[in-house]
Amino acid sequence: MNYEDFCQIASICAEQIGPKCKRFFCPSNFMKFEKDESGRIAILPFYLYVMRTVSLTQARIDMSELDEDGDGFLQAHEMEAYIRGLIPNLAQLRDMPSAFLQMYCRIAAHKFFFFCDPYRRGKLCIKKVLLSNCLAELMELHQENEEEVADSEQGENWFSLTTAQRICDMFLGLDKDMNGTLSKQELREYADGTLTDIFVERVFDEHIRRGKSGGGNCREMDFDSFLDFVLALENKDTPEGLTYLFRCLDLDGRGCLTTTDIHTLFR
Repeated sequence: MNYEDFCQIASICAEQIGPKCKRFFCPSNFMKFEKDESGRIAILPFYLYVMRTVSLTQARIDMSELDEDGDGFLQAHEMEAYIRGLIPNLAQLRDMPSAFLQMYCRIAAHKFFFFCDPYRRGKLCIKKVLLSNCLAELMELHQENEEEVADSEQGENWFSLTTAQRICDMFLGLDKDMNGTLSKQELREYADGTLTDIFVERVFDEHIRRGKSGGGNCREMDFDSFLDFVLALENKDTPEGLTYLFRCLDLDGRGCLTTTDIHTLFR
């Protein structure tokens, strides 16, 4: 559509929908989109822009309503409540077994904390969540029915039901003594036993708190720590994933890797 079409559609929308839609049809918005040789913009990108803007506005309203203390941050239970409220509107999640709902929300919310709470304060800045790739990934579940999505694509999306079930099955499969946590020996079986002993030791040294499951050398990895571990390994190309892994590789905490570190880790 050219600019005249753009203005005509703006007038029709204002009559049928109301003045609120005028903000989408300002000249600066038209100029944002790539134009062909006749100065026309494609309709689909503009439509997707409007839908994304409306979706983000609604998300901000919903999150703000859940922000109990009004500080602009969401705690874990508030983020889980937001995700729980979205599920009926996400095509790929509508048929989720009710017994799995709480666990799904816990797994889904954890990715937001891994990527949007780098200092591990236990709360998420609403503005940062709205701008995050995590929210865009979650909203992808709006667009298609699960039957239309290839298994490989479902597996790539952390928020798909397929991935959540895979994570749970993985943890239960590793937890041989069924005590709800993973020992170092149990974690060594991750990825068909391809992890080295020293890497597993370093994961526990850097990311498992002492006394979390008893104290001293009896530390074990709980489910939340396991989610961090999986997210780091499956997102090694992100700053958050690299930060997690670098701490494991930096044997002496110098902030850099020495020749000795490399030799020790890869011998």
